[in-house]
Amino acid sequence: MIKGDTTKGIKSTGELALRISKFDSYRLFTLYENVKERKVMDVSGKQRYYLVFKSPKKEIRIPEYEPKGFFEVDKVNGCILFKITKKNAEDILSMKTAGEKIFYIIRVFEERDSFGRVINVTDEVEVYNGKWGDDVEFSSFTMGNKIDLLTKSLATQIDKNANQLKEYNDLLEKYNNEVAKSSDLEKELEAMRIERDALQASLNEYMGDTYDGTILSTDTKYIAFENTLKNISFTEEQFNNAVNEVMSKSNMDFSNVDIDDPRITLNVKVYGNEKLKINVYKGNVSIGSAVYNQALNIIVDADDKDKFTFECEGPIMVGNKLYLSYDSSDSRFNPDDETSAVKISGSPLLINNLSKSITAEIDYTNIVDPVGSIGVLECFVR
Repeated sequence: MIKGDTTKGIKSTGELALRISKFDSYRLFTLYENVKERKVMDVSGKQRYYLVFKSPKKEIRIPEYEPKGFFEVDKVNGCILFKITKKNAEDILSMKTAGEKIFYIIRVFEERDSFGRVINVTDEVEVYNGKWGDDVEFSSFTMGNKIDLLTKSLATQIDKNANQLKEYNDLLEKYNNEVAKSSDLEKELEAMRIERDALQASLNEYMGDTYDGTILSTDTKYIAFENTLKNISFTEEQFNNAVNEVMSKSNMDFSNVDIDDPRITLNVKVYGNEKLKINVYKGNVSIGSAVYNQALNIIVDADDKDKFTFECEGPIMVGNKLYLSYDSSDSRFNPDDETSAVKISGSPLLINNLSKSITAEIDYTNIVDPVGSIGVLECFVR
């Protein structure tokens, strides 16, 4: 069993430099599904992987190497093996790329007949890309790449430190000026800070946002910070003035501010080894799709009368059904109640190679002012 070395550092997309030998060679890749948790990707099953080299006039596509009898590649733990023949290497090294030399690892799902002939292929999905070079330029290529990345990283860190130092100095100067004033002024400043922290805590609790710490000005009565909530920017001084206005007039106009629109989570999965594809539409607009081993999970606005359509297509097993379930996050939206916020059309029976769809319509007729998440819509085939 050929296994990958998971003790080495993981190369993110674009970081790996692949050396092309002038003779027959093998290249083993270990693909990760979650880099942070070091979780490898299961690449077994009916998907097919290719190593691709491209230029403006030419494309070289090398299929994954399938050993026969002598050894086995540990695909369950993310390993893919490619054999680059001497002929492949000559063709690759002779390519005129007119720019950076990029290689790609792509994935497709192939359906074959009883004779082994391919009869259906899904869309190509890019899994990884990196740079490639020959033996002569490899050392300088990788070293230059590392130096460039290190230089950019150092420059970014220097700029960040300089900005932080300036902010700290400005705050220190402001603080020293305030301390130099009378004790009454110092007490007033401390009271203002306490009030600011209390208002920020309330804002965090009800609006889920925090100051980002960017100083806009040091000339105002309060130290001004920039805060962004759904593309609305305001300073602490503006926020305090608004709160004072509410307390004095008992009203504020939020007619042009969508603070907490109703929204719904769409969760679409294809279970088992079925080569199905489920497309999702909001009205007539495509939101996305899910295929085997690639689920779709997104949060979208859910206004009254919005209609979501889930369309299933592909080589479908006769007898399966397309299901749509609604899990409410609020007892007011109980899916078993006639006051439910979501109305589902039913569960159509799937017929071989015919597309079928199921719909869900948002209905707030019996619900007053829905805000935030109204639950989860999950579509699946069983």
